[in-house]
Amino acid sequence: MQCEKIDYDNIPIISWIVLKGKCRSCHQPISPRYIITEIFGGILFLVLYFLYAYVYGDYKMAFTLDPIKLISAVSLSFILLFLYISAYVDSKTYIAPISLSVVMLIFALAKYLTYYFVTKDIGLDYLLGLSIPVGVLLLIYIICVLIMKIEPIGLGDVIIFGILGFAMGGIQLIMVVFFSSFICSVVEIIKIKK
Repeated sequence: MQCEKIDYDNIPIISWIVLKGKCRSCHQPISPRYIITEIFGGILFLVLYFLYAYVYGDYKMAFTLDPIKLISAVSLSFILLFLYISAYVDSKTYIAPISLSVVMLIFALAKYLTYYFVTKDIGLDYLLGLSIPVGVLLLIYIICVLIMKIEPIGLGDVIIFGILGFAMGGIQLIMVVFFSSFICSVVEIIKIKK
């Protein structure tokens, strides 16, 4: 039996609560990961908006129409949300979906083009953030495949690192790599201890 699709059942967070986590038509449970993703996405949008409007802005907690800040906040929110979804899919299938990477690249490009057209600055940090990780990781990939006959990382990971570097810039990407490596190390140590 195919479930009937009802548009007003697609309201983020509210629909899941109203339906008590079950499909209206077939009464099958709806995974809590959907509401978690929706809450995570909402919080992400708010945090990044106020980060760009307040911390990187003029220190006034007011809505701003500054195109760089607004596009940066929205683009990074969507990139991180799709990165979260991509990580979930990757954890289940060991494949980083190229379709999600394309969407992330579109948002990164929107952020970069807004920055370029408003400031007339080429944004060297963003371009280096794109080219250096991709170049280094591809070099490692090619050497390992040719010499050791193994794939050290997937090409999907190379693409994602390039997109993140393009969206955030090289310096921020280094910080992300450092902190994510540290967090993964802590998690792995805890798992080994248990």
